[in-house]
Parts: sequence; C-alpha cells; structure tokens
Amino acid sequence: MALYKRLLAGRISVTDTLFVEVVGRNGGLIEKIHPCELVGGGWGTVYERAVGQHYEDLGYRIDYRGAQLGFRDQGVDLVASSDAEQRFVQCKFLLRTFSPQRVEQVLFKASALVIKSSRPGAIFELAMPSLALAFPTRRTRTGREVPNGALARLLAANKQQSRVKVIASEIPLPIKAPRFDPVALGIAPIVPP
Repeated sequence: MALYKRLLAGRISVTDTLFVEVVGRNGGLIEKIHPCELVGGGWGTVYERAVGQHYEDLGYRIDYRGAQLGFRDQGVDLVASSDAEQRFVQCKFLLRTFSPQRVEQVLFKASALVIKSSRPGAIFELAMPSLALAFPTRRTRTGREVPNGALARLLAANKQQSRVKVIASEIPLPIKAPRFDPVALGIAPIVPP
C-alpha cells in the first residue's frame, strides 16, 4: 500500500534504467523509485498505476481497488467510470503466455463483483503490456496461423452473458526510453516463439 501511495502522488514513467519517476502537476520530479524496490510484485503495482493513468488521460474517474483492498480486490484492480461507460479492469503485468486455465481463474474471480456492481453495457477488461506475448498465435505445419485458445476462451464469455462485455487490451507502460527491452533488462522472462 505504501508503494501505491507514492505512485498516486503524480504521473509515472519508467526510465531506460528501470527507475520509476513520479512527476507532479508542475512537471517537477516528486520521487525516483529504485528498481530494487519493485521486486516481488512491485512491477504489477506500477503497471496498475500506469493503466489507471491511461484511463485518467482519457477522462475516466478511477477507483484504485488494488491500492485500497490489496488481495481482497475480488479480481478487479481498477474501476474506470465515465458518463458513457463503466470498465472493470484486471491488470496483468505478464510478458509471457496466458493459459486457458488462467483466463478461467481471472473470469471466475471477478465475475461476482462485476455482475453485482455493473450497469448495463459495462466492460470487464483484461489489460496487459503485450497481447502478442500473452496470447501468441501459432502456425500449423501447413503454415496457417491459428488463434490463441486462451484468448478465444476469454472472448467466449461474451456469448455466455449479455450484461457485461469482455475484452483484452494492450496498454503499455509509459517508457521514457527509445529502445526499452524488458527481456534484455531482466524484468521479463524470455518467451519461446
């Protein structure tokens, strides 16, 4: 919770050396968070703030459930609301393949809160930095590209109910470096092609 409070003090960005900078409204640096402080789940917290910041920039009001409730957030890290829509967002700072079983866990964990709290037309969104890494397609022997089964399972939830739309979104971290490679810098596992 202390890290969240520090991140919510301003706008965040990540430098090429993996420091997280928190900048105030006047553009002045409030704090520079060392990457060592982000070991053990800290990058996930930074990513939640980055996704919230993304929606704030689009004019949404954000309820940072992860910041307030921690592991008791019922599978919803953020609720982004505007006059036009309501989004229940689960943020996953994963730079590896997302399995069909993991999709089922995410949907199950969030379903009670989303169905109970949502207005018609609400969106349940699984946000991650890279859809290509989380849901890679594969090629058959004939060279035909086959869609990812986990992504298909996630989107199949749209056929099972009509009150809440389910989507997967790619929302990158705000990086201040021209050539940011998380694998080379050691914060992401190498994913086989």
